[in-house]
Amino acid sequence: MRSIPFKVVCLLGMNEADYPRSHTPNSFDLMQYHHQKGDRVRRDDDRYLFLEALLAARSHFYVSYVGSSIIDNQPKEPSVLVSQLIDYINHYSENGLRIEQHPMTAFSPSNFQNEGKINRSFAKKWLPIAQFQERKCHEFVVPMGENQEPITEIELDRFVSFVENPVKFFFEKQLGVYFRDEDDRIEESENFTLNGLDHYRISNELLHLEEAQFNDYFAKQRVKGIMPRGEFAEVCAQSIRADVLAFKEKLRIILHHTVRVSILWWKRHKAIFACLAIWSHYLVMKIR
Repeated sequence: MRSIPFKVVCLLGMNEADYPRSHTPNSFDLMQYHHQKGDRVRRDDDRYLFLEALLAARSHFYVSYVGSSIIDNQPKEPSVLVSQLIDYINHYSENGLRIEQHPMTAFSPSNFQNEGKINRSFAKKWLPIAQFQERKCHEFVVPMGENQEPITEIELDRFVSFVENPVKFFFEKQLGVYFRDEDDRIEESENFTLNGLDHYRISNELLHLEEAQFNDYFAKQRVKGIMPRGEFAEVCAQSIRADVLAFKEKLRIILHHTVRVSILWWKRHKAIFACLAIWSHYLVMKIR
């Protein structure tokens, strides 16, 4: 395919950091420590591919790269091969090469102006947005209207919320913007295990349920999306069930032993308490 000529050849994304491609050597590759003649060099291969693409073009050779950063709009350099090609042609040609700067967005108004430009757009779906950008928009900062109804009474809850967070109270009551304390964003990765907080909460709630109610409880947690995905949920449920049942058994033994010790202690000291009660009653009668 390399040697087949084409009327138009297009190369996209020819930035300095992308082409020639950077090769990360492997630690077990011993050829990188002892180079010899005839060894393959990745960067030279990319240079050869660029030359083959240039020679395959018969009518047009189109090269594009990202000229500005999407973060701070700082200029970005093209590939070294593209820079060398531009310098060579500008040095030996009178006309030279022209670098055309395209807008960053498809709905830029400049795409629908100047019929002689190369980057003229014919996409009708972006035309309404481009026309809307040329209109004069009203200022965003406008004075807020005052409350027409006089405030005679202030509820205690409203007063407490204002004192705790005045900015939040202003946004909710005046602007109608409500802040949420809970994070409703969807996690980027699926959960295959329970985190420590969910594991503790589920175990704590199962302590107050009977063993026959465990299956219904785990089914509800799976519907809510708290349990892990797939068969991992069943494995996690069996592990939690075994731990909770073992803890319940230990707790039952401890409570039974405590109650038994209390009953025995009461039986042994019942006579002493009876003597103390009679003695205290005798002292009270003697004082009277």
